[in-house]
Amino acid sequence: MAEIETSMAAISAALEAETKLLEELRKKAALMEERRQRVKDLQEQADSTRQEIEALNQKLAERQQE
Repeated sequence: MAEIETSMAAISAALEAETKLLEELRKKAALMEERRQRVKDLQEQADSTRQEIEALNQKLAERQQE
């Protein structure tokens, strides 16, 4: 009986450790998703800014030809 209780305690401790690890992994996954979204947003802003600069450069080139 003592052997079973010892085994149960070991299993319980292992389960608790794995549960904590799983929670840490979930938090890291959430942070990675948040960062991925930030990168996506920044890429969209960069693309928009690039298009605006190209449009302004085109207008400048047209004015310089006048």
